Amino acid sequence: MRHLESYATKTRLMGVVGVKSIFVNEAMDRYLMVLHLDFESYGVDGFHVLENPSKEEEEALVDSVCGGLGGQMVLLSHREVAGLYQEARALGLENAGEEAGPYLHLYEDVEDPVDTDKVYETIEGIHEHIHYLLMRLVAGDERGLRQIYRGGIPHAYPPETALIKNSIEKTPEGDYLATALVLIDNEYANHRYLIHVDQGEVTRLQLAGEIRLSLYEVALQVRKSQFFKIFEGEEVLASFNQVHDLLRGGIIEPYDHGVLLTYFHPHNEHLKNPVYVISEDVRAYLFFTDEDQLVVVGDDEAQMDEVIHRIHPILMRDAIELVEGVEVDYPIFFDFLHSDTGDFLEFIEEELD
Repeated sequence: MRHLESYATKTRLMGVVGVKSIFVNEAMDRYLMVLHLDFESYGVDGFHVLENPSKEEEEALVDSVCGGLGGQMVLLSHREVAGLYQEARALGLENAGEEAGPYLHLYEDVEDPVDTDKVYETIEGIHEHIHYLLMRLVAGDERGLRQIYRGGIPHAYPPETALIKNSIEKTPEGDYLATALVLIDNEYANHRYLIHVDQGEVTRLQLAGEIRLSLYEVALQVRKSQFFKIFEGEEVLASFNQVHDLLRGGIIEPYDHGVLLTYFHPHNEHLKNPVYVISEDVRAYLFFTDEDQLVVVGDDEAQMDEVIHRIHPILMRDAIELVEGVEVDYPIFFDFLHSDTGDFLEFIEEELD
């Protein structure tokens, strides 16, 4: 097969990159390959192939894998996309899926694959720089970290460490003090870093303190209202595919009692703020349950309502009606996802008892 073109999302500092490649065979059949590359844990986390796809099929697949990552797509050469793939491949291939097998050689058997800086975000401002730095540090992603920081690494995090929140403040001396709320082996801690900046570049990163936190203290730090709107109708799950196609760029996850569509912001502008909470990457969650409910969830009611407005024609057509709106002053949505019911009203009644 011959490589025609490849594109990748400019999201490497977020730890994930979406890739779209086009290959053709001798009969001029066109093959679309869409990859999800995770540079924190899973490596090649998705590998999808379509032969001679229609324009609509191509757009839908690319959007489903790449649309939620929040970055523009940049053109890559065959050697560049092979280098990017092989960097992720070193972390794992288990999630690539069986359909990837016949096509892996197109990325693995490339002479002189090269690293590329094209997939790295253009950083605007010191807050964004520090947030990206802490994300790459906690993830143990040295290649990503070295793209934006060349000094000594003060602390190595064990695998599966989760970064939950960053807070940045400027010191009277002109340095920056950043607090990273992390989850390590089921224990929470605040790690405080003193960061020296020279002419817009981070030149020194020093671990200044570590404080273990109770669940109550963590709740106070990340406490934020969640807004829920519950819709009901007949065969709600039957509307899922059309909602997904309309919103584009959402991530699909199956659960015991339904299917979750996570709809992300189309950009990462929120990284320019001094406080960054990982969950703020999400614009809204839409959970289609096996109890014929659609549960729409968000931290920002106005943004959540914008998503509902977009899907309103589908809800109207399928007679899916709003039955309840609930505001809860602490996050409970993931408790509901992992509960033993797909009826949110039943769940919340028990939760508030």
